[in-house]
Amino acid sequence: MTADTDESNPLAALLEQLRAKFLARFPGLAADIARALAESDLAGAARMAHTLRGTGGTLRVAGLVELTLALEAACEAGDATAATEAGDELVALAARGD
Repeated sequence: MTADTDESNPLAALLEQLRAKFLARFPGLAADIARALAESDLAGAARMAHTLRGTGGTLRVAGLVELTLALEAACEAGDATAATEAGDELVALAARGD
């Protein structure tokens, strides 16, 4: 039995609580990354994307791992245009709240 399949499982309930708290904070985190990108702080945006990817992946936020991976890679490559595009997508994902 896994935490994903049994709603009576206390671990599943805890993970859902953590996911809800994360989703409530996600728009602010995405805005922080967008702000770093606007200030040409690619290293800061990459660090935040890396952290966000780990948390979002653990909590299984759809699309977040792939998007933050692309964002981090663009930042590390010094590609501000691609990083900004990924940052914009991240903000849109956060706004959807799912």
